[in-house]
Amino acid sequence: MRVRLQEIAAVFRRLREEIKGLKKAYAIRAGIESTNVECKMAHGLGKVRTRGIFCVTLAAIMEAFMCCAELLRNTEKMVPNAA
Repeated sequence: MRVRLQEIAAVFRRLREEIKGLKKAYAIRAGIESTNVECKMAHGLGKVRTRGIFCVTLAAIMEAFMCCAELLRNTEKMVPNAA
């Protein structure tokens, strides 16, 4: 029976994720990664049309701000008014 290196790596990855302390850190990382993917895919940050470190950094900061603002707007719609 042959075991592939990818299968062994997957088993170790699953075991590592089962550790209690890692679950919280992984949840935070997963949230950050989802924001990055949204900025890259939905908002076009993967193909920035500006050049230069300053302009690209500014574009990334503005896109991240807009992603967070959109997230806040969507969560406010889900929470009923407490009036």
